[in-house]
Amino acid sequence: MMAFREGLPATIRRVDYQTPDFTVTAVSLSVQIFSGRTDVTATLSFVRRGAAAAPLQLNGEQLRWS
Repeated sequence: MMAFREGLPATIRRVDYQTPDFTVTAVSLSVQIFSGRTDVTATLSFVRRGAAAAPLQLNGEQLRWS
């Protein structure tokens, strides 16, 4: 038998929260619907907050920097 908490995400406490190093300032979505598929392109603009030194890291597929 699986324990109740097993497989569930860990608890996130407010005290563990950190202000993100980047802010999203703009989002643009382009949606093209074709027979059998839909293409969605998202363009996001980021601004570094303060003197944060951490690099911006994105996880996804077919990402391009411009």
